Amino acid sequence: MKRLIWVFAALLMAAPLFAQDEAPSSPFAGGDGQQVFTRVDEVNPMDSVKTFLAKAKITLSGDQEKALKPAVDASLQQMRDGVAEVLDAVKVAGGAAAGRVVIRTAQ
Repeated sequence: MKRLIWVFAALLMAAPLFAQDEAPSSPFAGGDGQQVFTRVDEVNPMDSVKTFLAKAKITLSGDQEKALKPAVDASLQQMRDGVAEVLDAVKVAGGAAAGRVVIRTAQ
């Protein structure tokens, strides 16, 4: 019985070693685990898109960039509006609604 308790105690102490996280495998993380998109409030959001595509060895022509820019700007504005909506909902509820906030997306 004592031996079983010691084995259980040893496994319990070693449990954090088994829970170590691996490197991120997100498509928004670089191959070396560094995050590509670091700031959302940049002056030119296309710079982040170009950096992301450059890591995938994709280059954009001027026409492609002009066609993509309105979609990137609209997505950035949608993210800002969504974050503002969530923050307003949390402020109204006094911070207690953090677990109950519903984020609506544009349709």
